[in-house]
Amino acid sequence: MSSFEINPEIWLAVQKPNESVEYQCKICNDRVLRSGKFSLARHEKTTSHIQHQQRHAHQQSTQQAEAASAPPSIDPAVNYLSNVGVFNLASSFSQSFNDLTTTAPSGTTTAPSDSFSHPNPTTAGGAMPYWDDLYDEDTSERISQAMLPQQTEAWGGILASMVDMMHDEDERRGLVDDIDSDYEPEDELPPEPEESDFESDDDESSGIPAQDTSEDPHQEGPPRKRARQGLLEPSDRWFPWPDRISCTLDILMHLPRSVFSQRQLDLFLWLLNINNVPDVPSVKSMQRLNAQLQQMCGIDTIEYQGKLGHTYHVNNLAQIIAQELANPQIRKHLSFYPQDNGPTLGEARQADRWLNEAPEELLTPMARIKTKDFYIHEPALAHDGHNNGLVVMPFRWFMGGDELHARCWDMSRVVTDSSEAWRITKDSVREIPASHFLVNFPSLQEDYKRYKIPDPGFIHDVTEQGVSSKWTLTNPVKGNVWRERADGCRVVSFPIWLYCDDTSGNVSKKWNEHNSFLFTAAGLDRSESQKDFNVHFLSTSNIAPPLEMLDGIAEQITEAQEHGIWAWDCAGEGGGEAVLIIPFVLALLGDNPMQSEFACHIGMRGKFFCRNCDVKGKDASDTNEGGTRAEANASDDESDGDADDAGQKKGKRRKGVLETFSVLMARISRFMKPGKPREVEDTLKALNTQFTYAIDNATRSKVKTARTATGIKDTFQDYFLGKLDEAVHKLRGDTQRRDALNKAIKELPAKK
Repeated sequence: MSSFEINPEIWLAVQKPNESVEYQCKICNDRVLRSGKFSLARHEKTTSHIQHQQRHAHQQSTQQAEAASAPPSIDPAVNYLSNVGVFNLASSFSQSFNDLTTTAPSGTTTAPSDSFSHPNPTTAGGAMPYWDDLYDEDTSERISQAMLPQQTEAWGGILASMVDMMHDEDERRGLVDDIDSDYEPEDELPPEPEESDFESDDDESSGIPAQDTSEDPHQEGPPRKRARQGLLEPSDRWFPWPDRISCTLDILMHLPRSVFSQRQLDLFLWLLNINNVPDVPSVKSMQRLNAQLQQMCGIDTIEYQGKLGHTYHVNNLAQIIAQELANPQIRKHLSFYPQDNGPTLGEARQADRWLNEAPEELLTPMARIKTKDFYIHEPALAHDGHNNGLVVMPFRWFMGGDELHARCWDMSRVVTDSSEAWRITKDSVREIPASHFLVNFPSLQEDYKRYKIPDPGFIHDVTEQGVSSKWTLTNPVKGNVWRERADGCRVVSFPIWLYCDDTSGNVSKKWNEHNSFLFTAAGLDRSESQKDFNVHFLSTSNIAPPLEMLDGIAEQITEAQEHGIWAWDCAGEGGGEAVLIIPFVLALLGDNPMQSEFACHIGMRGKFFCRNCDVKGKDASDTNEGGTRAEANASDDESDGDADDAGQKKGKRRKGVLETFSVLMARISRFMKPGKPREVEDTLKALNTQFTYAIDNATRSKVKTARTATGIKDTFQDYFLGKLDEAVHKLRGDTQRRDALNKAIKELPAKK
């Protein structure tokens, strides 16, 4: 993102108390503070920002055009004629000026003594006066005298009704230019037919019977017309919806398994109107409301251009997680610390993956104890029941039963050339309850002389199994970086189950493969995690393979782990508080073929069929009793689990060597024993070797041999190896092949 430049016309710089600078988008006006060029650039690529930017540019061009074509100042005489014309136009909508007269007790009607007499009194209903007589001071004076307070209020009501009526008519014909005039309905909502607004009495054009306006004997008065809603306040009862019926209708329209079309909504609203249900909104107003709610609390969809050339879209993971903590129905079931439950295992938080194996920097890094925040990888003063002046280095917080504990490394004093310092011993681990922590790192830095101990920010070295090394987990003087980022707020970890599988996109039995990514919060209880509303959709595609889409998802997770996700914790202190979230993937879920693809494994049809260890299966040409990779016949192409290669080569299967009983027993013995576990370093080394074969030999034969010999295959890498092979496939001569190969290598994407 070094090439990204911050545009001051788009971003408003906000100075934080800690002298850091964050930015707010002027175009979206969402009041969200963002930091880092990566976050700003990603926001500018969102669909919501692009739509706001287009609307903003359209409004600016419209304002400039209106300013350029502004009419000259109106002559006072013309202005007066216009006002009187509107006045008389209003009178034509009433029965006559005599309707404003008062009624005597006897029931007879008398006109006010100062009522205005029209220049043409013979016209029924009070016709418009002669234009020659309008601009004359005497007539103007009589008009002013005729406008008594009672009449002014009546005319105001008439004019307001006229404006409201014209607004409704314009709205029905799509002529109202409001903040949602550029809103385009979703795909499941076809274009709305004209005259389908239920605030009108004529619905013939939409094919719906017109509402019966005859008097209902069971109704005391006509159905109440829906009042126009102004700006809503968060204190309103039904915020962000204007009222109960809008809330329930919006929920009904967005049921996940029963999406309403505009036609169905049209019929449903007609049913409510025909039964005299008051305050029924129109279809267009529901669409406007949906657009406003989507802008306020919707999930952005980010477009990615994959490295394999495919375009795919991923929902904003950070926004989904932030909404989880703001939802009181979900928040009460979330856990942010692993739990040591002894031999009993019932939840994900009690398993070793979260409790012991997950990296410390991805777990919840702090605990709030009596208004003080204690972070991992920061020295703290505690007591263990015997020693009240114990300085320890906590590195993992966890729940021991119902109480929070910390695993800590012991710290001891060492004498250096100039002064005393601290040595951390990772071989010595103790568990201390949170209630036994006394002084956190910032306070200890200020008062260490009072406790007669060395400066806690002066760490000399770290020892583990007798080997000494430097302390590199944090800056020992500043402490944990999350303390500065949180700025006094709590920081919690949010592990997720990330799931991917291929499903058919067709309702029929015809297979139409779509690879989809979803996730659930691993901190939920098992009884809650599989409920529909706790399974969140991220991405799907029928053209982009899983590893290509995983690249965009990993980019979002990496960015969130670097800067955190700001969210509102509805269960926080004082009825709610801002928190900073660190997401991480607890485990990838999927069936065996999908897990093999994630693990860069050749598949269960391969000679080395296990993705966890190097156990070897049956080899058609292997007759010895050994079982190591070196003894495997690497030229056995049939053991390559590549479905593509198997589909390309069709012919007679060669006969395998007859397996003796001793060989059979040896193979079963190898299978029953645990093999050597696969390691990340070994997999990367094997993949680099395959790439070296591809660029050195310009052929895939050695690559296939290496895959068969190791059981390692990366489908993502295979796409680029195929590009290299295509570049030299039809060429002859070493010089031509090498030149074409070098050109193809330069076109490969750069390594991150």
